[in-house]
Amino acid sequence: MDLKIIYLILYILSTLTLFASIVYLAKYRRFQSSKAIDGVNTYIFGLIFLFIYFSIQSLNFGRFIIEKIMPSYYNLFSQYINYLNLISSLFIVLMIAVCFLISVIILKEEYT
Repeated sequence: MDLKIIYLILYILSTLTLFASIVYLAKYRRFQSSKAIDGVNTYIFGLIFLFIYFSIQSLNFGRFIIEKIMPSYYNLFSQYINYLNLISSLFIVLMIAVCFLISVIILKEEYT
């Protein structure tokens, strides 16, 4: 039980840090050079997918809380989280990798 709480806290903290970095990058994007703006936009899009993935994992590690608070909804919640985990493993992780790869390629082309 203690390890689950530690994992949940780490996922929540990483989700909040990731959200703060997305806001920071989006806010100060206007100070980037015009050459790098497409790469930064793609990078922010990849970070948004990573934020969605971390949010789903936070819900996954928070199952024990739902089990204690609302035991009648636990089966429905567990089924919903299983579907979200399937979607995140098939689609979201792939989109994260594609966005980061494209942003590296765009930024490499712009600065060489």
